[in-house]
Amino acid sequence: MDGKDATKTRAGTCRECGVAVVGGKAGRVPSLCGECRQEKNRERARNARYEIECRGCQKTFVSIGSSSRKLCDDCLGNHRKPEMMACVICGNQQKRWKAGGKNAGLCCSRKCSGILTSRRAKERRLADPNRLKPLVEFCRRLIEKERNEQSRAYLRSCLAIAGWMHEWDEPLRARRQRKRHKPKGNQKHAARAKKKGLPRSFGKSMSIDAVGRRDHWTCQLCMCPIEDPGSRKSPFSPCVDHIVPINHPDNARHGHTEDNVQIAHRRCNEAKGCSVACESLLTCDNPREWLAIAGITQTPGVARNAKNQEKAKTPRALDADF
Repeated sequence: MDGKDATKTRAGTCRECGVAVVGGKAGRVPSLCGECRQEKNRERARNARYEIECRGCQKTFVSIGSSSRKLCDDCLGNHRKPEMMACVICGNQQKRWKAGGKNAGLCCSRKCSGILTSRRAKERRLADPNRLKPLVEFCRRLIEKERNEQSRAYLRSCLAIAGWMHEWDEPLRARRQRKRHKPKGNQKHAARAKKKGLPRSFGKSMSIDAVGRRDHWTCQLCMCPIEDPGSRKSPFSPCVDHIVPINHPDNARHGHTEDNVQIAHRRCNEAKGCSVACESLLTCDNPREWLAIAGITQTPGVARNAKNQEKAKTPRALDADF
């Protein structure tokens, strides 16, 4: 048994690297070692040629070493190249903005997209307001030509809807425009004062920076300094507070004026709510001066106790003493 196995075993030398090789098929001498055979198979796979149909241009191209390609060299280069565009608003050459909805491919950013949308809305608003009249006339002509009663009923409903749209399109658009352009900040306070028929002031003197510099950036409710005057979102950010709130049910004299505003923390202003430190502030002429003359404390929770009511006299009696 051992002799027969010895006669079948062949020994040789690898023709690539010269290493002695033992084994091989029966009756043959091995010519390559295992490593050289694997390298030869890899080289054959790298040089293999495949004919593939391009998914982009539908042409047949030759791929060397890969059978999984889907695009030819030309289509692959165009696919990888970023698509550039010129913004219709600012004119900058940038990559195409994909998240623009109907404005995708026209604008470079969300800001330019909003400007383009507002322009289009303005153009539609300035266009012919009777643009629904052709639809109404077309429905009427169809009703006259149609013989089927069911189809005529459907067209009558379409005509009613078109007439309703033609009648209410302009008022609804005006309402949408008013909702879109809501007043902010100082304009919002002035609008509230105007709605209640109270006096109001405008200009830079009513801004947060102007009122804060006048009050030395000290909260007039808790009397603590405002450490970050530039912030607008934190609980300790500054805000304009009305000494006598505009929405107070008994307020009939004081609105959004310099004599009725002060600087305060946002948290303190929210804690104060729509209350007044003393009832005498509702009838005085100048709430800011009356706080200093009567020594009224405005701290939320302390301002509504009985001490302030006893300390503050009526405005007429105090004016008579002075």
